[in-house]
Amino acid sequence: MADLLEADYDILEQVSRRFSQQSDEIQQTLQNIRHRMDRLQNSWEGRGSKAFFAEMENEVVPAIHRLRHALDDAGTVTKKVAETLNQAEEEAGNSFQVV
Repeated sequence: MADLLEADYDILEQVSRRFSQQSDEIQQTLQNIRHRMDRLQNSWEGRGSKAFFAEMENEVVPAIHRLRHALDDAGTVTKKVAETLNQAEEEAGNSFQVV
């Protein structure tokens, strides 16, 4: 029995766009966080302040960047999968055309 592979190209396009939108939203959130951190840094002093900003810069912000890049990659890969499947479907369909 032959394996069957089906793809809903509209859904794949929606998923790809959603990943990209989420990446953009994460970027906006990161900018908002950085803006608030800048304001806070000018008014907060002490060990707690140093620990907070160190963790934000060394842990939280890099993790947010990784998430944004992962969402970008997921959007790109999803789009390429749809294109590859569509191309394979067209090539397979061309094999059966009567000349």
